[in-house]
Amino acid sequence: MSDFTKEKEFSGLFEKYYQRLYNYAYKSIRNKELCEGLIQETFLRLWENMDALKREGKPVEGFLVVTLRNKMIDSIRRKKVREKHEGIVKMDFDMLTEDSEVWDLISRIDTVFSNLPNKTVEVFQLSRKEGLTYSEIAERMAISVKTVEMHMSKALAAFRKGLKDFL
Repeated sequence: MSDFTKEKEFSGLFEKYYQRLYNYAYKSIRNKELCEGLIQETFLRLWENMDALKREGKPVEGFLVVTLRNKMIDSIRRKKVREKHEGIVKMDFDMLTEDSEVWDLISRIDTVFSNLPNKTVEVFQLSRKEGLTYSEIAERMAISVKTVEMHMSKALAAFRKGLKDFL
């Protein structure tokens, strides 16, 4: 498919499905900016996969809805992780205000978590908090063990980099 044809088709799909996707997302999220961002990511994903969808004869609307739903779930998970870590920081605030080094460490940990992709955070938490093995995580998340290893490597590298002053 030529770039011009692809762009024209993409524009038509954007005009056709944007409002429906926005309404779908807004019913759950109730945040205009977040909905717009998730829909933008969804259409970016469509752009990246248009040729394959066309070649395989898969319906675009289904792809858009599933992709948006997954992005909404990831966003909700990320929000829960942030809220959980904010809660931990708030619980210990009185104790930590006296020790700025500990405060800095927790702040950096939170920063590392918030910059990780949702799937990486989920894999890391299943491993470290729930104590699951890589194969158990792979089965639960319906991904390969190699993908679990990749996510764990990414998380651990991010923590090493983000916490290098404390190690």
